[in-house]
Amino acid sequence: MNRADDFPENLAIRARRGDLSHKELAELQRWLQESATLRVTYQIGRDFDRLAAVQAGDEACVARFVAGALKSRHRGPLASADRV
Repeated sequence: MNRADDFPENLAIRARRGDLSHKELAELQRWLQESATLRVTYQIGRDFDRLAAVQAGDEACVARFVAGALKSRHRGPLASADRV
């Protein structure tokens, strides 16, 4: 490994960012073959990255959430309890 602090977990994180040299990528592949735990956590991380990626329309969703939060803030915390 090139960096003194590159434990297999760090290699996996840097790989998800696209920040590995060819040599480091080969080292990560070796670690992934040896460790089922690292394979699973690496895949979970990749899945999370894919799901958490910014998508078209996210701005509109955030704007709706903010508008709703501001509207409920102006009504006060007991406003919903009054409707019961």
